[in-house]
Amino acid sequence: MVARIYLDNLTTTPLSAAAREAMQPFLAEEFGAAQHLYHEGARAGKAVARAREQVASLVGARRVDEIIFTGSGSEAGNFAIKGAAFAAADGGRRHLVSSSAEHPATERSLRFLEQLGWRVTRVGVDATGLVKVSEVQAALRDDTLLVATHLSNHDSGAVQPVAELARLAHGRGALVFCDAMTAGGWVSVSVEQLGVDLLSLSPHRFFGPKGVGVLYQNAALTLEPLIHGGRQEDGRRAGTQNVAAIAGAGVAAEAAGRDLPARAEKCRGLTKLLWRKIHEKIPRVKLNGPPAGADRDPRHLNLSFAEVDAEALMLRLDLDGVSVSANTGCAARNGKLSPVLLAMGVTPSLAAGSILLSPSPVQTEAEMSLAAEKIIRAVAKIRAL
Repeated sequence: MVARIYLDNLTTTPLSAAAREAMQPFLAEEFGAAQHLYHEGARAGKAVARAREQVASLVGARRVDEIIFTGSGSEAGNFAIKGAAFAAADGGRRHLVSSSAEHPATERSLRFLEQLGWRVTRVGVDATGLVKVSEVQAALRDDTLLVATHLSNHDSGAVQPVAELARLAHGRGALVFCDAMTAGGWVSVSVEQLGVDLLSLSPHRFFGPKGVGVLYQNAALTLEPLIHGGRQEDGRRAGTQNVAAIAGAGVAAEAAGRDLPARAEKCRGLTKLLWRKIHEKIPRVKLNGPPAGADRDPRHLNLSFAEVDAEALMLRLDLDGVSVSANTGCAARNGKLSPVLLAMGVTPSLAAGSILLSPSPVQTEAEMSLAAEKIIRAVAKIRAL
């Protein structure tokens, strides 16, 4: 059987051996609940505390109690946006600012708040997917509570000017939430340098487990909990902690912080190789987002092929042993075109022919060359139909 080439690491990554090893005791003999002080609970609590330290180090949090473990990155984003809004519901700030290129967890949280009477201004992005800073500045008002943005975009790969947006927002007394679910573990994340008040992570995107998310919350802020019950996570997120997943997330975060420069450099080289080989052999192919470099996520390659249906290409490649994402991630399963690509000015026909390629640092140039050959062959066959 021919080995498969997995090129959808933006969506999720395999669990690292170190994370799996850290999780194993809590899937077997270590079954205690972390909130209890007796022997079994204390051992679980120690593992959760260690993971909180590891994640705090990854994002540069000053205090470990600024790290909240949730059930997913999407929950963390919901918590940041809705929790901030509900905590300020009795005040005069009922306006939020975001962009037309946000993850569904952010966009649908904003739509939910709109149904409850909050007002939302959505600004545009340029042709590379960068949020228009001037439009954010113009959108800010005296009653703006929160600016919701992201660090790197899942669809375009664009790394956003978050620090500049934060400076503008804070100048008007607004908070800043940064969705770092795509970027975390691959792009340097420092909450102090970014100047953000809230930040979400998805450990399964940097070789950690699924079933756990992270929210950084500045200690000076108050959020209204979305899940009420017990006093877990200092009363901010009820429910018995998933100790195994949290332990794995901590180890994955520690490795990501340590290995980030080498991982990013390796992935950037593999991505450039893929693009060069595909661009040389396939006519009428468009690179969506910024060119490779500091302004682009190092493992991100979004390509649109004229006269090609992305899902047909994805399925053909799957049969040939290559896994890619069609129509960019969260939009793919419902058959809709990427709203981010459309907001960037990509035509609907090209957006319909968009696939996302994201390599891993453990992969090789030989694998990328083979994947490129298979993509070249598959595109030619589809166009010949």
